Amino acid sequence: MKSLPDDVTYILGGLTMEGSLEGGEHPVVVDGQFMGDITANEIIIREKGTITGTLKGKIVSISGRFHGDLTCENLTVTQTGMIEGDVQAN
Repeated sequence: MKSLPDDVTYILGGLTMEGSLEGGEHPVVVDGQFMGDITANEIIIREKGTITGTLKGKIVSISGRFHGDLTCENLTVTQTGMIEGDVQAN
């Protein structure tokens, strides 16, 4: 696994979290499950990660699963990524 910088918010695999997360300029990386709203400069859903809710970010990369409303400037969906919901991206 690629090393992550110290200023990243990381939701580990095996964790389930619920709520609202404001990541600001720092990346948010999800390997576990998150239910709720995330706003951050960069949001990364890894292969085993799942988010259900609302995402708002400049850069969003999805290799896992996302269900909900997504608004971003730059969206990357890998071969393993899945989106179910509404998407607004440049």
